[in-house]
Amino acid sequence: MEDDSSMAPVPERVQVGNSPVYKTERKLGKGGFGQVYVGRRVSGGSDRIGADAIEVALKLEHRNSKGCNFGPPYEWQVYK
Repeated sequence: MEDDSSMAPVPERVQVGNSPVYKTERKLGKGGFGQVYVGRRVSGGSDRIGADAIEVALKLEHRNSKGCNFGPPYEWQVYK
């Protein structure tokens, strides 16, 4: 099992392509392909909080993981 100290730093904000920007928050868990964090959508330079908050699960994979060997993971196609 990998020690978290050997992992690359977690980005403070995440955006993929033309997706919204998400602020990386607390860690939910980890597995063989990466780690999962709470992501909160950021809009217009300020966080949307409270009842209007938009939260997602952000799966962060190391670029050397099995799922990223040949470009973006297959699941990106599934989630479109």
